Amino acid sequence: MKFFSVFAPLNRWVKIIVLPMALLIPLLIAGCDDGAEEKIVSRYVAEHPSATSAEIAKATGVDEEIVKRVISKLPQPPKPEHIVLTPKELNEKHGPSVVNIYSNKALGSGVIYKSMDGYAYIITNDHVIRGASSLLVRLSDKRTLDAKMIGTDSRTDIAVLKVEGNNLQAAQFGDSSKVETGINVVAIGNPMGSENSIEDGLISKSEITAADFNGKNVNKYLQTSASINPGNSGGPLFNMYGEVIGINDMGLTKAQNMNFAIPSNKAVEIADKLIANGYVSWPYLGVEAENQQTKDGTNIILVKDIMNDSPAKKVGLQKGDIIIEVNDAQVSSVAELRDKLNNDGVGASVSINYARKTKQGYKKFNVQVKLEELPKGYYTFDWS
Repeated sequence: MKFFSVFAPLNRWVKIIVLPMALLIPLLIAGCDDGAEEKIVSRYVAEHPSATSAEIAKATGVDEEIVKRVISKLPQPPKPEHIVLTPKELNEKHGPSVVNIYSNKALGSGVIYKSMDGYAYIITNDHVIRGASSLLVRLSDKRTLDAKMIGTDSRTDIAVLKVEGNNLQAAQFGDSSKVETGINVVAIGNPMGSENSIEDGLISKSEITAADFNGKNVNKYLQTSASINPGNSGGPLFNMYGEVIGINDMGLTKAQNMNFAIPSNKAVEIADKLIANGYVSWPYLGVEAENQQTKDGTNIILVKDIMNDSPAKKVGLQKGDIIIEVNDAQVSSVAELRDKLNNDGVGASVSINYARKTKQGYKKFNVQVKLEELPKGYYTFDWS
């Protein structure tokens, strides 16, 4: 008993100091691990500022939740809208993100959307690479890279390519919903094979529906006075802060300085789907419709044809019917109809109110339609 009493004070110190330290050591080690992981993530973000948290987690082996926490603590770079660039400065700083595209079918332009270790994704137009069996990309530093087609969508005229290489500068993409009529813009591209050419202009109209000049194309565009010539297609339209706000698509040959770019928000939405799946799934009703106007000036949607074995055919819609409402919301143009169908998506059940001419005059009817996926062979502007 006397022996144990000698060590009694020591036992008390063990309880007070040693046991708590034993509990703290694993926490300290974990903290060291977190510190190491923070350094790994921070370094990767600095080298790949456009990478997503999932891409960073995959590349570094760090848990995605830790990646998100580290990113939230990092100082945010100054927003590009704080610095207005001249066309020359813009080209020098952001021109390396623009690429020149060559195939056995056509030539065009593109812009580097995402750049990771050893490879990058490029956004361009579907019509630039459609039907091509070989694709080459030439960078602003004159390197030439083989390109692989990742996916295309003819309905929006967006395509994504993948190239392998290092030091590939990704562009900064802006919010096209904030674009205003009258702002200055610069188009960079490969018109007629004249690589890395720049054209400046204005946003003539911040939103225009192509049906205004092409009845079957109901996509929405930015209208610009910056020249878009053959070869410019697929290249970026920059605002003066160096942000891509559009993908140059086409110019009207019968008009002067009337050119169109796909809004960047739509281009990014489609590109992300192509990168993830290789294609875009579009819902469809199965009607070929056109905008018409009655004698009193009312805009209507007239059904011109019905696709065989389509949702519309299955519920009894017919040629000559007038579509009035979707889910009790009035629609007065093919663009509005397609927007509502796209918002509902494949598999959705929608309510269609329509009018049909009978011996007693026009009568209103209602059907419930389950939207299906548009068959790939019908990726045109004809069918909604």
